[in-house]
This record gives sequence, C-alpha cells and structure tokens, in this order.
Amino acid sequence: MRPKFCCRIVTTVIALLLLAGTLSGCSGEKEEEELSVDETLKIVRETNEDIFGWIYVPGTSINGPLLQNKDGEDDFYLYHNYLKEFDTDGAVFIESANLPDMTDFNEIIYGKPNSSTGFIDLYNFEDKDFFDQHDTMYIYLDGNALTYVIFMVYERENNNILEKYDLTYASGCQQFIDEINTTKSMNKHVRDGWENMIETNNFIVTLTAVDDSSDKQLVVMGCLVGDAAGTIDRWFDVE
Repeated sequence: MRPKFCCRIVTTVIALLLLAGTLSGCSGEKEEEELSVDETLKIVRETNEDIFGWIYVPGTSINGPLLQNKDGEDDFYLYHNYLKEFDTDGAVFIESANLPDMTDFNEIIYGKPNSSTGFIDLYNFEDKDFFDQHDTMYIYLDGNALTYVIFMVYERENNNILEKYDLTYASGCQQFIDEINTTKSMNKHVRDGWENMIETNNFIVTLTAVDDSSDKQLVVMGCLVGDAAGTIDRWFDVE
C-alpha cells in the first residue's frame, strides 16, 4: 500500500539547518557553524544510541532529539534526559509499540509539559489564533525529512492511545479516527479544510502532554504531507 497523503499534498523538504551548540555537550570544531540534520543526528547519537530522529515545530521551543528506549522500558524517558541522565523533566520519546521509522498509522510522541522538552508550548495550540498561525511540524530521520500539517488539537481522557486502540488493524485505526472526529471539547480546534479528512491509510503523529492539575491529556496532531525520500509506506491487516 502506498501512502495516501492528506489532500494529496506532497512537498520536498530542505533539511533544517541546526547549530552545533543546540544541545549541551555537542561542541567541537564546527561550533557556531550550521550543521545539516544528518550531521547533527550523528553527533547526538554518539551520546545516546536511543536517539533515532529529531523533531522541530516552528514557532515553539520543540526542537530536539526523539528517543526510543532500546530495552523496551517505555517509562525510562519520563525520568531521564536525552543523555540518559536522571532528570525529572524527562525527554521526548515514543514507546516500543511504535516504529522509529515513522511508518505506523499513529506515532505517539510523549513529553512532559516543561521548558526542557519544549512540550509546555503544546498548550499554546489551545489558543485559536496560535493554532491558526502554526500549521507545520518536521521530523528528521537518517536520510529523510518528513513534513506534517498540524490539523487538530484537543483534550482527551488521560489513557494510553496504543493500549486503548489496536492500531495494527484498520478497524482499530478507524476507532481512533472516530474519536478525533466526534470528540467535543472547549479547546478543540480543527484546521479549515481538514474536517473528517483523516483515513486509515494516512500517517499521523500525536504529540501529547498531561497537565497534572487537570489530569487530562492534551494532543496536538499532525498528518504526513511530505516524505522527501519517498520511503514512508506500510502494510497492515484490514480487519
């Protein structure tokens, strides 16, 4: 099955240029010079093999490494930073149930809502004007650059999406689509033209954070519209 892009928009992304000093501890001869994403990923992977990509949301402080614990400890990066140091601020990560090549129907990306992860800025998307003005996120992998349209934000019950829905089946994907289409909340925003647009053969990402004061899960969702290398594809059971 070839990926069907939302609204059939396909864009080629020029690799984001990042400063060598973006991450503490990543210094060297090229300090203060611009590095390509591939170079930056190579540098940060030398500090931690769990780093598989880089996430960047323009207009926010979300701009850093994506991790997946290779030992299958899904809560490890709730309490460790990208250097594997104990840190209650945590890091930005996916669980072992998701694929780090970003080919799942829904990649759930977790981060605590603080300045260290940048996920505190997810709450800015509850403001309609901010949501309207910030419509893009990028994820960079080895040899690929992925572009996503931020199409929805809403607040949901604080449960694990990957446990609630079996997203390895088309039926489970459709159940999740039904949730996002029917959920009503005061802070729900849907980008114009994207109402009821998501289908089971799309590729989406869900950035999520939990505000302890409300015990609700805020999700900011993007749909893949650009795959520079043309490698994002998947097969799954149609049941």
